[in-house]
Amino acid sequence: MDKIRGRKFCQKCQVANGPRAYFCKNCGNDFQVKTTKRRKFIRVKIQDWKELKEGDCIRVISGSGPYYNRNGERDPAGHAGKFIVKSIDDNGLMCYGCSKNNKGFAYIYMGEKTISQQIPNLIRAPHKIIRSTKDR
Repeated sequence: MDKIRGRKFCQKCQVANGPRAYFCKNCGNDFQVKTTKRRKFIRVKIQDWKELKEGDCIRVISGSGPYYNRNGERDPAGHAGKFIVKSIDDNGLMCYGCSKNNKGFAYIYMGEKTISQQIPNLIRAPHKIIRSTKDR
């Protein structure tokens, strides 16, 4: 079969498939896919955030933390990215950003999930954090 740019042909049934297909849409035959070597980062979830100390580097998972509840939709209001811990208080972490897109001071809320009394529709939920390295 002639090669057409942007298409992948099945060895069994000769049906044209998309370039990123893993199996044939007609017969289900698996394609041999070349994979690139990627560095795998081990995500180490922090069990007790109160054991963190000054200088520890953490990564805050995007979409976690406080959010606004508007008409049943969740609108995130928390932080995301890499941070260096500066100090700890009863309800969270005081941190500084340590990546090129994340600079300045941030308060990472880690307390119990509550409804804010001062700001309407704000749910104060804890951020999800994992260990990180400073150079990445």
